Amino acid sequence: MNKNTNQHLSLPATISESDFNAVCDVLSAAKNILIASHYNPDGDTLGAALALYYFFSPEKEITLYCRDNVPYNYTFLPGSHLFTKELPDIKQFDVIALVDVGSAERVSEDLQKALERNPNARVVVIDHHPQSGDGEPSIASVIDPEAGAVGEIIYYILKKMGAEITKEIAAALYTCLHTDTGGFSYSNTSDRIMKVASELLQSGLKVNEVTYEIYENQPIAQLKLISKTLSSLELKFNGKCASIFVTQEDYKSTGANVEMTERLINFPRSIKGAEVALAFRQLKNLKEYKISLRSSGHIDVNALARLFGGGGHTHAAGCTLTGALDEVKQKIYTAVERALKN
Repeated sequence: MNKNTNQHLSLPATISESDFNAVCDVLSAAKNILIASHYNPDGDTLGAALALYYFFSPEKEITLYCRDNVPYNYTFLPGSHLFTKELPDIKQFDVIALVDVGSAERVSEDLQKALERNPNARVVVIDHHPQSGDGEPSIASVIDPEAGAVGEIIYYILKKMGAEITKEIAAALYTCLHTDTGGFSYSNTSDRIMKVASELLQSGLKVNEVTYEIYENQPIAQLKLISKTLSSLELKFNGKCASIFVTQEDYKSTGANVEMTERLINFPRSIKGAEVALAFRQLKNLKEYKISLRSSGHIDVNALARLFGGGGHTHAAGCTLTGALDEVKQKIYTAVERALKN
């Protein structure tokens, strides 16, 4: 860990310098840090946590926590096996850092309850999702909805602290940037995120190896699940809304698991004329559905998801509903139809 901080780092205008410096100071002073990723982890939350781990672990006690398994296509990242699914006693940590998530509720019920029992716990939030007022109380936070990925913010934090961008850090952060921007194809792809990606490449990172592991090294069960899911495709509102469905029976018949559903939403999203794409995923209790929402146009799916207690970004969001599938579909479709008319 390099202790020579970068006093001349130029931050994007959308990041508060005072908030940013406060987060850096808290992390720098801590000796024992719990870094928590959100449940149903993606490449951004995992890569961000690992980048912090790579930098801090030589001189600090770092614990990585994620309620769910690391998806198979991110296990190539060094240290991915270090995530614990069992929440340690939070009293032992100087700081609890939430990455790519603004509230403990989105990390796990265990962490949410632990923080309720320990209101004096020192929480730091590093996120790029718009906050709705229900974020976690924290001693320091840096939140930038204009960042294409939380990994972009982590990059600035590490540079501020004088980090050498090793190949391990570069691979973790590049995974953040590449996955959250859809391979630099979504509307959140900016000139600043491309500049960060360019600087990561200077570490000697082999981009082809990273993208192969994430996108092209698929087990046969995932291809079977894709085939099964595409047969469920449903179009509504003159083709402006495209939906797919994944049931628990689909997992059983294909040998797939929930980790293999992350990119299924891209299929309905890619349909010509579809302004809203939906993926309904049945959860284990069979009466609960996780719905992923994507927008390719003017529809704010974050606003739609918030109607049902969810959230996310303008063009990518999610929520969870309870009920029979027909009831859940009707609620979502009614909200989508209203948004399309407006």
